[in-house]
Amino acid sequence: MITKDKNDEVLAVRQDGERTRVRIMEFVRNYWFENCLPPRIKDVSDSLGMSTSHVSHHFKVLERQGLIIVRRDLGRVEPIPAGMKVGYEY
Repeated sequence: MITKDKNDEVLAVRQDGERTRVRIMEFVRNYWFENCLPPRIKDVSDSLGMSTSHVSHHFKVLERQGLIIVRRDLGRVEPIPAGMKVGYEY
């Protein structure tokens, strides 16, 4: 259902973004478990059928939320275990 109310439209976009981030986090965790190393942006984008810029945007959001660390030097992302404090630099 499409609504014309601006607030409802923004809410729908945010819900889609959250669903996308959940899919990305599930992929990152599964990839890490299966391969014993974190995925690259390209691994995520290829597997989930998204552009690398789209995945990069969601990585930035997840990083701000404290759920991942993006290793820019390696081009890889690391999920943060539940309860771990983020606040250190590599």
